[in-house]
Amino acid sequence: MGADWLNATEFPEITFVGREFAKTTETKIVGDLTIAGVTKMTALDVVFNKEGQKPWDKSHVVGFSATTQIKRSDFGMKAAWA
Repeated sequence: MGADWLNATEFPEITFVGREFAKTTETKIVGDLTIAGVTKMTALDVVFNKEGQKPWDKSHVVGFSATTQIKRSDFGMKAAWA
């Protein structure tokens, strides 16, 4: 990915550090999303997937999915779709 898209060559990782969890009618995690060296406070919508035991070691596990929408320009990327 080139510098105008996600600049993965220079910044190979996207990170999210959760700061706050809220469960109301919707479940959200608010935290710091860092893309291409720019950090913005972001809310992720969270969905509970499943819980259970791992069959190989019987440890308890819980699975979630989280999504959000971003504007790449908020993270310094300027290229438009062709």
